[in-house]
Amino acid sequence: MFAFTVTSAGFASRVDASERTLLARLVRDVRELVAGSERATPPGDDDPIAHLDFDPDQRETPSDPALARLFAPMSTSDPDLADELRGLTADELRRSKLANLDLLARSLAAGAETVLVRRGEEQQWLAALTDIRLVLAARLGIEDDADSERFHAIAVAATRQAAPEADERTTALAALYSGLTWWQESLLLAVTGEAPAI
Repeated sequence: MFAFTVTSAGFASRVDASERTLLARLVRDVRELVAGSERATPPGDDDPIAHLDFDPDQRETPSDPALARLFAPMSTSDPDLADELRGLTADELRRSKLANLDLLARSLAAGAETVLVRRGEEQQWLAALTDIRLVLAARLGIEDDADSERFHAIAVAATRQAAPEADERTTALAALYSGLTWWQESLLLAVTGEAPAI
C-alpha cells in the first residue's frame, strides 16, 4: 500500500492485487462480526483473520472483547443505564458501521491499482478503518501505546525477516494492525491537507 495523496476526485492510494484481496477479506470478516452473522464453515488455524466473528447481544455488554470495543458502553458509572442505552442505539449504530464497511468494500472492489476515497466519504472511510483497527487491537490485546509499539516492532521485524518474536497468527495480526494504522494516518494527513497533492 502507498500513502494517500490528494487528487481532483478525492484521495487516492496505490494498492496491489494481493493487498486489495487481503483488505477486502478483512473488511468482510469485520462486517460479519458487526452484523452478527455466522461463518458458513469453521475457521482453520492457518487463517490469521478467520477468528473475527462472534454473535453480539444487543442489550448486554458483548462478551467478545472486539465487540465490546466496537459497541462501547454509553455509561461507565451505571451498568443498567448502559444496557438500556445499548438496546436503544445498537441497531442504528450497527447499521452505520455496516454502511461504512460496505463503502470501504465497494471502494476496494472498484479500480485496478488505485483505491479512491471520494470527497465527502472521508469520515465514513476513517470510521470504518477505526473499527477494523479496534477489532485487530482487541484480538492482539492492545490496551495502550506501549502495547501498540510492541506489536509494531513485531510487524517491522517480520518485514526484515528477523527471528520471529511471536507466533505466526500474532505476527500476521500485528502486521495488519500496523499497516492499517499507517494507512489510516496517511488518509487523515491527506484529508487535513498535510499530504502532497498530485
